[in-house]
Amino acid sequence: MTEWQYGIVQDQLADCADLVVWLDLPRRCVMRQVITRTIRRRFRRAVLWNDNIEPPLHRILFEADHIVHWAWTTHHKTHTRIDELAKRLPYLDIVRLRSRAEIDKWMDFSLPG
Repeated sequence: MTEWQYGIVQDQLADCADLVVWLDLPRRCVMRQVITRTIRRRFRRAVLWNDNIEPPLHRILFEADHIVHWAWTTHHKTHTRIDELAKRLPYLDIVRLRSRAEIDKWMDFSLPG
């Protein structure tokens, strides 16, 4: 299992995949999650990977690669990437889940036990 956000390895990951689970949540849900998580991490000064911490919140306005800005500007691009993937690898199963309820239902069905 892996994320598919890093463009440099997307093709290699897709070529080895048996299944793609696409969490196609509405932008409002994604942004609420990203903003809430970012603010919580910033105020708690949570240590992230490679000993990083969230940058000051005002950077959202000035840095194109800030996670909140990135989430907003890239949300719509996943549709195109998935369409291209389906054309390139027509045999690859793609499960598209559009809500928390769909995710929960799929997880209940898919996981053993």
